[in-house]
Amino acid sequence: MKHSIIGRMAAVAILCAALVLPAISHADFVVKDGGPLKHFGLKHLNPAPDAPVFVHTANYVDEDAEQPAKLLIISFWASWCKPCKKELPLLQKYYEKYKDQGLMVLAVSLDKDDDGIAGARAFAKEKGFSFPVLSDYRNLVARQYFDENVNLPAMLQIGPGGSILKAHNGYEEGFAQALEKDIRKALGLPDAVTAPKVEKKKKRKGKKAKRSAKKRRRGKKK
Repeated sequence: MKHSIIGRMAAVAILCAALVLPAISHADFVVKDGGPLKHFGLKHLNPAPDAPVFVHTANYVDEDAEQPAKLLIISFWASWCKPCKKELPLLQKYYEKYKDQGLMVLAVSLDKDDDGIAGARAFAKEKGFSFPVLSDYRNLVARQYFDENVNLPAMLQIGPGGSILKAHNGYEEGFAQALEKDIRKALGLPDAVTAPKVEKKKKRKGKKAKRSAKKRRRGKKK
C-alpha cells in the first residue's frame, strides 16, 4: 500500500513537471547529414512551354541522371512564409551564377489549399524563377525529412550520389554568405573569389601643366 502511494505521488510529480516545463520544439530534420535522399517526383508550378509536367530528383542526382548536378539544393517553403521570400530570390541569384558549374535548385511549395498554391505560383512568376517550383500540397515528401513544426524555409543540400550533404532550416543573418560558401565547396571552387587587380592609368599632364613645367626649367637655367 505504501509503495503504491509513493508510486502515485511520483507519477503526479512527473505530470506536474511536464506541465511546468516548456514544450520542446521538434525543429530538427529526421534525416541526418550523410543520409540518402529518398527520390521523389512532384508537379511543376512554373513549367516552361517545353518542360515536363512532373519533375523528379533522380534526373539530377542518380547514377542514370539525365541532367547530372554536382549539387542539388531543395528548398521547402510556403507562400505565407516571409523568410522564404528572402531565401528564394537568393537561390535564383546563385542558380544563375553557378548553374553552368553544376548547381541545380528545386523549390518545393508546402501550400495545401488552392489559394496558397495559386499564391506560390504567382510569386514564382513575379520573381521570374528559372528553376523548377514544385507542389507538395499533401506534404508527403516534406514529412520524410523534418517535423511539421519545422521553421521554414527548410533546405537540403544533395551531392551527386544522392547523399544529403547538409540539412538546414530558417533564414538568419549571414546565411547568404554561408550558403555560397557551401555551394562553392560542393562545386569544387575556391572558397573566395578574388577580384582582378586593375592597373591605375597614369594621369596625362594637361597643356597648362606642361607649360608651367617648361617655365620652371627655364628659370633654373637662368
